[in-house]
Amino acid sequence: EKCCSNLSIRELNKAPNVCLLARCLLDKDTGTVCSSYQSRWFYDRNTRECRHFWYGGCNGNSNRFLNKNECLETCARCLRAVNRL
Repeated sequence: EKCCSNLSIRELNKAPNVCLLARCLLDKDTGTVCSSYQSRWFYDRNTRECRHFWYGGCNGNSNRFLNKNECLETCARCLRAVNRL
């Protein structure tokens, strides 16, 4: 599985499932406040854990998940596949 390193952040945000690994390696981005804060999860590549944060409601990047399980399913599964290469 390729890492899709040739895709820009904008392209990854438009098609987040194209390259799950790249999505999981993005830094946490709380976005900008345009509504009430929303509880979200991101994959922390340094600790290799899914961590909670407060999302501002607009912008941000694709390393943002509705819950911890979604984060783990997406990023842990992808990283296991890459480690097998």
